[in-house]
Amino acid sequence: MKFSRTFSANPGDYSTGTAGPDQIEYDLDQIAKNLDPTQDGGGIGAENMADSTIDQTITDTYSNTGTITQLLSWIVKTILEMKGTVTNWYDAGAATIETLWGKFNASTGHSHTGNADDAPQIGTAGIADSAVTDAKIGDRTVDPILVGGNNTGTLTQILSWFAKLIKAITGKTNWYDLPVKSIEQINDEMAGLALGQIPDGTITDAKLSSAPTDIKQVVAEHKADLVTHVIADERTAWNAKANIATGQWIDTTTTPAAGTYTKTIPIGFTGKRGRLIAKYSGANSLAAIVFFDTVNTHAQSLYIEDSTHGGKIRSVDADLGINLASTSPLVDVYISGTNLIIKLNSSGAQLKTQVYWEVEG
Repeated sequence: MKFSRTFSANPGDYSTGTAGPDQIEYDLDQIAKNLDPTQDGGGIGAENMADSTIDQTITDTYSNTGTITQLLSWIVKTILEMKGTVTNWYDAGAATIETLWGKFNASTGHSHTGNADDAPQIGTAGIADSAVTDAKIGDRTVDPILVGGNNTGTLTQILSWFAKLIKAITGKTNWYDLPVKSIEQINDEMAGLALGQIPDGTITDAKLSSAPTDIKQVVAEHKADLVTHVIADERTAWNAKANIATGQWIDTTTTPAAGTYTKTIPIGFTGKRGRLIAKYSGANSLAAIVFFDTVNTHAQSLYIEDSTHGGKIRSVDADLGINLASTSPLVDVYISGTNLIIKLNSSGAQLKTQVYWEVEG
């Protein structure tokens, strides 16, 4: 409370009333009460203090001791620095301590979602090396039948592709099932089994009897495979051999009509190619070696004179026909479906041509 003196006296006044000792005692009691904050209405109040002007830009060195003005100036300067962007220490700040606590406490703090007032998302630079542990990554469920495969993908995708590849290698139902044998074991067992490294006669019945069950089964199935092996019957009649038909034909026509005479010989299957030897028994007899297919003869044909004419090669021509010799009766030879066709050139006399043929199917 603010103190006011009540004692008042002038020289020569009687010491009674406000000029007496009792009034002096009263004023002393009021002073004591003002200095004692425990007294009702006691203590120094604002009304007892003079106004002070504080300086929020004070440059004096901070200290715990100073005038009231210095202390207040250091306090408001600190408040201004805490608020940051405001002009005056008493201006409202961007956030209160309570608001900031709400953004950083463990239960309701910001989540770095990138949304307003929730902090930006944390990038790679914001994560320390080796800081992301298994616990932080959490469980992942792989898909061993995930379609595709690539060098780039999510962690779950890459792990799934690994699982699919392992499953394909082991052949097991699950990628994590142990294989029957490791690649190292298979490599050891295959050592020495390369082609040409097993001496003849070394795989005896005794060796096979002690072999693993799966190997004995493979050998037994191989021995019983009549398709893979040449069986006894096939040594004389190969199942998959090409069809071959052979035959001889002697023309006994006595008086054929003049012109081209055609002989059709069944061969029993669809032919592809063939050859024949033909001999004409008339004057200046010739022997012909002819190659043919399903078209009119166009392979090389060779005519040889008989012994009467010295047995010399008379003609080699790409086409069999009347161009070879006027005395040659052969005109054409070819295959038509399942028949061998032989065409002869007749002048109306007996031809007496002898033909030895062979056709492949």
